[in-house]
Amino acid sequence: MNKFRRGFTLIELLVAVTIFGVLVSGSLVYINRFNSRQKLNAVREEIVAYLRMARDYAISLQNPDGDDLTYVKVDFEDGLMKAWPNGVGSTYFAKEVTPAGVAVSMDSDLLFSAYEGKVMMLEGTDLVPVDIGETVTISVAMEGDLSSSTTIKISASGLIN
Repeated sequence: MNKFRRGFTLIELLVAVTIFGVLVSGSLVYINRFNSRQKLNAVREEIVAYLRMARDYAISLQNPDGDDLTYVKVDFEDGLMKAWPNGVGSTYFAKEVTPAGVAVSMDSDLLFSAYEGKVMMLEGTDLVPVDIGETVTISVAMEGDLSSSTTIKISASGLIN
C-alpha cells in the first residue's frame, strides 16, 4: 500500500504558529521602543531649538515691549514652553513641546543674560551669574517609563548640549 502523506500534522502547525508568534511579539516590543526613542529625540531637538532661539533673543537684545532687556526667562508649564523678556510682559513664544505621553521637567529657573547669553539666577531682585561648572538640566522622559529618558544640559556660559 502506497500512502503519500499530504499536508502538515497538527504538531507541526502548532510549532510553526508558536515560533511566528514569538518573532512577531519580539518585533513589536522593538518597534515600540524605537517609536519611544524617536518621540523623545524629536521633543529634545525641538526644545533645544527653542532654547537657542531664546538665548539669541537675549544676545540680540530683542524685546517686544520696547523696554531695556536684562534677561530672557524660559519656563515649562503643563507641556508649554514659554520665553519672555525680564520674566514679565509679552512672550517671545509659548509653544506646546510635549506630545501625549512625554513629560518635561527643569531642575531650576533658566535665565539667559542680555548681551552674553550666559545662564543667570535671581537672588531676591539681583541678577547673579551661575557659577562656572554648574548646569541647568532639563529632563525629557516618557510618562510611566523612567528607562526612556534624555536630558538637555545648559552650561553656565549658555552652551546648550
